[in-house]
Amino acid sequence: MLFCSLVPPVPQKPPSVLSNENGLLRIDLNFEEYSGDGPIKAVLLYYKRSLSRADWQQYLVEESLENSEIVLTSVLLEYDTEYEFCVALKRPGPGGEGRKGPSMRATLSCEEPSVKPEVTLQPVSEDTIKVTWSFVPSHKNMIITDFIISYRPSGLRSWKEKIVPKTDVNQYLITGLQMGTLHYFRMSAVSCGGTGPHSTMQSVKTEDGGMFMHTKSFEMALLLCFV
Repeated sequence: MLFCSLVPPVPQKPPSVLSNENGLLRIDLNFEEYSGDGPIKAVLLYYKRSLSRADWQQYLVEESLENSEIVLTSVLLEYDTEYEFCVALKRPGPGGEGRKGPSMRATLSCEEPSVKPEVTLQPVSEDTIKVTWSFVPSHKNMIITDFIISYRPSGLRSWKEKIVPKTDVNQYLITGLQMGTLHYFRMSAVSCGGTGPHSTMQSVKTEDGGMFMHTKSFEMALLLCFV
C-alpha cells in the first residue's frame, strides 16, 4: 500500500494593493496560484509593522473563498504607518496550514479634512461666549480627533486657540474674554492627516457688564426699601 504525503499549500504571489483612499485599504490576496496540495479551506492574512521584530498578527479572511479582495480600515491598522502583509493558505486536516507566501508593504493613508465646520455663536455673560458647531465629514470613514477654536478680540491680530477633543457634545464655552468687546471666531476640524480649512469667520460681542451691575444695584435698592 502506498501512502502519499500531502504538501501544505503556499501562495506564489504576494498580496497587492487595489486602492488606498478615504481610509480604506483594498488588498487583493492573490491566493489563486499556489504550490502544494489543496483543496484550500481558509485564507489567512498576516500583518505587522514594517521592520518590526514583533510577531505576525493573524487575520482570518474567509472560508468561502468566493472573493480574493479584502478591505482594511483603522479598526485593524494605524494611519500613516507602514505595514508588511503576506498570506498563508490552509487545507483540511492536521498540519494543513502552509508557510507564509511572499510579502508586500503598504500604508493606510490618512487625509486631512476638506470640509469646514458650521459655527454659531451666543453671548452667555460679560466674559463668556458659547460656540456651537455642526460638522459632516467628506466621507464616513474619516476619523475626526479634535476641533480647534480660534478667537481674538477686535483690534488684535494674534489668535488664541482652544483644542477641543471630539465628543458627542458639539458645543464649548470660551471664557475669560474682555467684557463688552467684539470678538472674532473661526474653527477647523483635525484628523490624523492634518488640520482642515477654517470655518467662515464670525464675530460676536460679549455682554456689557454695566447693565448687569446696574440691575444688581436696582435690586439691592428695592430690597432696602422693604427692610
